[in-house]
Amino acid sequence: MKPPEIALKAGQGLFQYGFYWLIRFSSIKSPEFRQRLAEQDFTFEMKVKDTGVRRFFSVTGGKVRSALFGGEPQFSLVWSTAADGNKVMADIMTAKPKALMKAVMASQLLLEGDATQVGRFLETLNKMNKLYRKKSAKPGK
Repeated sequence: MKPPEIALKAGQGLFQYGFYWLIRFSSIKSPEFRQRLAEQDFTFEMKVKDTGVRRFFSVTGGKVRSALFGGEPQFSLVWSTAADGNKVMADIMTAKPKALMKAVMASQLLLEGDATQVGRFLETLNKMNKLYRKKSAKPGK
């Protein structure tokens, strides 16, 4: 494996772990987000097709857990390449609107599994991103 490939693989693992902490911090910061997580339990996996990097996430009773190994996920987020995954994960962590939706439309991300759970997860992420978006100044002020 070449050094750039190693860096991309390591970077994706760090982004996935950072994503876990972002969800946890968001649930501490916002009671509304914590309540949203508590509404329904789900498990999912995030993985990269070309490198095999993966991480499992579980939300149970509003608490988020993450591990390198896990049971059968209800759905998966599969990045086409580590570079695509790193770019989109950076967009998510900087609260860019609809980063995941844009990645799906650009074929950078494939969503596998229960469509209802995937849709709910995307809505939940959108709520999380709203916590971190800068409020724009109102016109005329």
